Amino acid sequence: MGGNIYKEENSDYRGAITPLAAAVLTQALCNTTLPYALKLANQGFVKVIKGDGALAKGVNTFNGCLTNEPVSRALGIPYTPLDRVMNG
Repeated sequence: MGGNIYKEENSDYRGAITPLAAAVLTQALCNTTLPYALKLANQGFVKVIKGDGALAKGVNTFNGCLTNEPVSRALGIPYTPLDRVMNG
């Protein structure tokens, strides 16, 4: 079946992803995320987040504060901007 999705008679999906494809996808995910993990480990969370706006957008909470405005609105929980929480 070559990794193609196909429907069995009993409605179970089998063969959706081959072991080789899973290994390739896992390696790609590791190759993409490892540089960020190393940067965080070597430089520290606060320094990295202050210097990388893209990563800062992924911070939802910090020091007990909700720093993601859409999540705040959806849950009805007070929002605190990340820069305010990080700068004291």
